[in-house]
Amino acid sequence: MLRIGDFAHICQVSTKTLRYYDEIGLLEPGHVDPFTGYRYYTMSQLPRLNRILALKDLGLSLEEISLILNDNLTPEEIRGMLKLRAAELEAQVADSQARLARVNARLRMIDKENEMPQQEVVFKSIPAQQYLSFREVVQDVPGQFRKMGETLEKRRVGGWDKDRVVALYYGPPDENGIDMAVGVIAPDGFEGSVPVEGDLMMTVSELPAVEKMACLIHKGSYSRLGETYQAFGRWIEANGYRIVNPCREIYLNNPDDVPEEEWLTEIQYQLEKA
Repeated sequence: MLRIGDFAHICQVSTKTLRYYDEIGLLEPGHVDPFTGYRYYTMSQLPRLNRILALKDLGLSLEEISLILNDNLTPEEIRGMLKLRAAELEAQVADSQARLARVNARLRMIDKENEMPQQEVVFKSIPAQQYLSFREVVQDVPGQFRKMGETLEKRRVGGWDKDRVVALYYGPPDENGIDMAVGVIAPDGFEGSVPVEGDLMMTVSELPAVEKMACLIHKGSYSRLGETYQAFGRWIEANGYRIVNPCREIYLNNPDDVPEEEWLTEIQYQLEKA
C-alpha cells in the first residue's frame, strides 16, 4: 500500500485533493491506520481516480461525478448529463465568440476614429412594462412631450413623473415627419384611457420584455441626442447587428430637478445579428 503522499505524487494530484475526495466519499483510502489516522492507497484505486479527473476535465461538478460513479446511473442518464454539459460548453463558446467580435469591433472603431469611444453600449434584460401613451406622425417632437405633460396634468392622472417618461420611435423620419409614441410607465393599477385632443387617446399597452436590450446612455441636452444616436449607429454596424424593434428613449431623471448638463437619457434598441 502507498502512503497518501506517495499516491498523490504518482497520480499528480495534491494530498489536499485526496483528503477532500475522501471527505465527500468520492475516493476513500484503501486503509486508514486506526492509531495514526494515516491514509493508505492501492494502485488498484488509480483507475477510479483517473476517471474522476477525466470527468472533472469535462467540466462536470464533483457532485455530478459522484452520481456517475456511486449511483449506478444508466447509460441513458449519463448520456443526458453529458449532453447538458455539451450544451453549456456550446453556450460558453458562443458567448466567447460574441465577446471576441465586440473586441474586434472596438478595435476597428478605434482605428477608424483614432480614439476610444466615449459612450459605452451594454446589454440589459428589460422586464415587460405597462405603457400609457399616444402615437402620431409629427414634425414637432418636443411638442409631443409638452402635449403629453399637459394632458396628464389636465386630466389629473397621478402616479407619474418626468423620470417615468418613455418615447418610442418607429423608424427614421420622412417628409411627413417621424412616427413616434410618447407616454409614461403606467401607474400601478391604472385602467382605462385618457383623452388628448379630438379622437386621439392615451391608452395602455405593454412594452414587451427583452432579454438582451442594447442600451446607451446620453448625458446632457436633448438637442445633442443626435450625436449619441450616430455613435450608437456606428457601434451597431461595427458589431454586425440590425435593429428589429422601435427605438426606446428612457428619460432617467427629471429635467426640472437637475441642470441641463446632468440630464440622462437611455437609448434602447433590440438587435439581432445581421
